[in-house]
This record gives sequence, structure tokens and C-alpha cells, in this order.
Amino acid sequence: MCKENINHTHGKSTHTHPKLSNIRSNVYVEMFGEKEKNYDDENVKRIKDEIAIKGESIELFLELTKALCLQFRYRDAIKVCDQILRIDSNNYQAKRIKAIRLLTTARLDESLRLFEQLNKESNDKLDIEYRIALCFFYKKEYKKAKDIFYSLFSLCQDNSEMYIAVLYWYLLSLMCLNENIDKALNLYFEMDVGHHVGYDYAIKLFKGEDAKYLEEKSKVDNLTNLIFLVGQYFFYEYKKENKLAITALDKAYSCDEYWSSFSGLAIWYFKVKWNSKKCRILLINSAFYVTNIFKRYLWIQ
Repeated sequence: MCKENINHTHGKSTHTHPKLSNIRSNVYVEMFGEKEKNYDDENVKRIKDEIAIKGESIELFLELTKALCLQFRYRDAIKVCDQILRIDSNNYQAKRIKAIRLLTTARLDESLRLFEQLNKESNDKLDIEYRIALCFFYKKEYKKAKDIFYSLFSLCQDNSEMYIAVLYWYLLSLMCLNENIDKALNLYFEMDVGHHVGYDYAIKLFKGEDAKYLEEKSKVDNLTNLIFLVGQYFFYEYKKENKLAITALDKAYSCDEYWSSFSGLAIWYFKVKWNSKKCRILLINSAFYVTNIFKRYLWIQ
């Protein structure tokens, strides 16, 4: 089952990813390709030592990819996936992890190609096509994203956690296309969404419920709050309420420990412009960004 998190599954609304001492710096390392850091934690060191003693194995390499991802070291995790694929070019787990981490690190075309390959191999169409739709959303190909998200409703009728997530992204795709969302909002109904309450609160905002009340409820944890704030940002952009949109964006960026969640990536990609030299420039229109993050452009080779 695919769920909103640091782009891999979790069960409940309590999240155990370690918070790095400088998470925003890590965003630049992983997403924008600045000079990488070498900061093996005890878990990574343990697995590397075990590999040195026992020799290379797919099982240990898969364990290492997970440990690296817990450190937000997605580029390193991709390299380990490549090592696995040199041993077994058909290893589904390695290809899936690599596709997800390519998405996380702004290599969208590569990620999309690999997900489309996985879609031919997997019986779990909801898991893979959900991520394909996210790739198109991040690439700003909102019509393709919208169509895929819509097609997924039939696959999650018995999965309310995924139903609410699909509806959230479907609505955001409509907003980015500047299409009317009233009919789509009729797809919402009260349901047990498990830990996906952030999506639920955002959609209730779209339906006209009180923003302050819903935002306060979303503060149950930072990821739930981020999902709500990202939805709020796109909704206010759609409604042309620019000041409210910027306020929501500022708050969303402050949930920086979850920058690599699906919702977190949405606001990063939404603010990234790709130019002809294949450089990426972060567009700064948020006071929070100006004072706390960049004060400069980010360039990538």
C-alpha cells in the first residue's frame, strides 16, 4: 500500500525519521545535487561492516538502501540500488526504491521511465500508477496527472486511506489546470482515512469548512500539518487569494523535516523552474524563503 510519507510506507501518524541538524542543507544536497556529505550513522556503519565481513548480497544492500533513506541520503541509496541491479537486473524491490528516489532527487524523467517499466511487471497498479501520476504532477503535466488520478478511484474503493489521497491529488491537479472543482468535491464522503487525516482536512477546507479550525486540527503531527498546508496553498492559489497562499506556503516550508514527502515535494517542484541549460533555479516569492533559506539562486549541473 502506498502512503504519504518520506516516500515509503508507514503505518501510523507517528514518524520515526531522524531529524538532521541542518535539514534544509540536506534538501540542497539531495534534490539539487550540491556536494554530498559523508555522515554514516551507526546503522549505516553496522550494515557496511557486515557487508565487508560477509561479502556483497542483495539482502544486505536492500537493508543499506533503507538505512540510507532514513538519513535522507537518497542519492547514495540510488547508487546502492544500482549495485543490486548489477547482481540481479530484474530485482523488483531495487527498481522500485530507485524509481522513488529518482523522483525525490528531481530526476523526474528517469523516475517516470522506471515506474512505467515497473507498471508492466507489477500486479499492484494502485501503488505504481499513483506514483506515475505524481511524476506527471511534479513535471507540471497536470492533464496527464489528473487523468491517471481519476482512473485510480476504481482501484481504491475498498481502501479509504488511498481513496482520500487520490482525491486530494486529483483536486490539486484540477486546481493547477484552473478547472472547476465543484463536481469533483462530490466524490468526497465521510470515511475512516486512518492516518491520512491531513488529506481529509484539506478537502474539507476545499468544501468550505473553517480554515483556522482545520489547520489547528492538522497540527496532530508535522506531516499531517504539511499535507494540509500544501493543500491550503494550492487552494488559495486557485482562488487567487495570494496573501493567504503565501502565508500557507511559509508555514508549509517550516515543516522541513518532511520536505521529501509527496506533499513536501509538490511545493519544491512547484517553485522550481527548468531552463534551457538544464539548470534549476528556485523561484523565491515567499518571505520565509528569502529570510531563512536561500537569498540566492541554486544552480545544478
